[in-house]
Amino acid sequence: MASLEQKLQRWREAGLLDFEAVTRILAFEKSREPERHEGPSVVEALVYLGLAIVGVGVFVLAAVNWGDLPSGVRVAVAAIPGLLALPLGQVLRTMAEPGLRRGGAMSWLVGGALVTSAVIIAGHEAGWRSENAVLVGGVVAGGLGVLLWSFSKTIPQVVGLAAAAGLLSGGFGARFDEDNIPIAVGLALLLLFGAGAVLVVTRMLVPRLPAHALATIGMAVGVLFVSGGAGNHAGDDNGAFAFGSTLVLFAAAVLFLTEFEWLAPRELGRVGAGFGLALGSLMSGVEPGPPAAEFIAFIAGAFLVAASLQRGSFVYMGFGIAAIFIGLVVPIVRHVGDPTVAAIALIVVGLLLLGGVGLLARYRPWARGGPGASNPPAPPLQASL
Repeated sequence: MASLEQKLQRWREAGLLDFEAVTRILAFEKSREPERHEGPSVVEALVYLGLAIVGVGVFVLAAVNWGDLPSGVRVAVAAIPGLLALPLGQVLRTMAEPGLRRGGAMSWLVGGALVTSAVIIAGHEAGWRSENAVLVGGVVAGGLGVLLWSFSKTIPQVVGLAAAAGLLSGGFGARFDEDNIPIAVGLALLLLFGAGAVLVVTRMLVPRLPAHALATIGMAVGVLFVSGGAGNHAGDDNGAFAFGSTLVLFAAAVLFLTEFEWLAPRELGRVGAGFGLALGSLMSGVEPGPPAAEFIAFIAGAFLVAASLQRGSFVYMGFGIAAIFIGLVVPIVRHVGDPTVAAIALIVVGLLLLGGVGLLARYRPWARGGPGASNPPAPPLQASL
């Protein structure tokens, strides 16, 4: 097949395009090409290896000798390597080689993590309550993360911001009583990572794809915390139903946010929404919850199948079929005494369903006209000579 340049050259020779038009077309197509990024170099790998060795050394030193170290040394074990990693990152960022600049961004991430750890350790050694030490560490991590990101808008700095949001959520939630900790942590995660998603959508937080993915993951974790907290509050009798129904509601919201591109990548959001709806349906129908909860699985399954057909997503279809399967199995487990009768009934229903699918595929009633029929494709226009 001829390349674009060859085609343009042929059209120019035929008098269809002039030189200026060819130049503009080539410039336009070149601007649409994705930017090529070179792979990691040996020097960059050595930077990452050195940072990993320092991190492991700090961990081993702390783990082996922690009980014998005085308070000041405990803080210094994390603070000194962290304070050294930050200027090292700045030096690497000034290098001409892209791999070294990426290594500098990673050095900043490691340095920020060590400095934050030193702050939390200092709080513990000063007699602070654990939740206060973690909360202050989250504030330090967030401030440092925003500062570093403002100078280097790279993936490691976005990871640092996400870690700071996690620390802030944990420190905030731990201030509540034990029964309310999961809900408080989950709501904080939803708030902070939801704000991150808004910043990504409004193009204020970059790079967009990793930031959007981390926001989606953080909100998903928040949903699990809130759902678990709802289950704890409901008690033993209705705990599974409360967890499952809460998860179903949040998962449905995630589905809408994903399809309206507030959460990304889209496939990650779709997997999270489908998994949440299927798992929530399963937990909602577990005994001793209310019998009506068994229908949640059918509703969720139908919702996912409809979303699959509307959006052309096999992910939704797979989880929708799983939810419907759950809706069939759970009532049998709860109500049918003879498993043989239940198995035969399932086989009959499955065969009828497959037969209906075969008839639809054979006769295609939607293609025969009527309000829902699709119009045949128009024939290609013929150029008049």
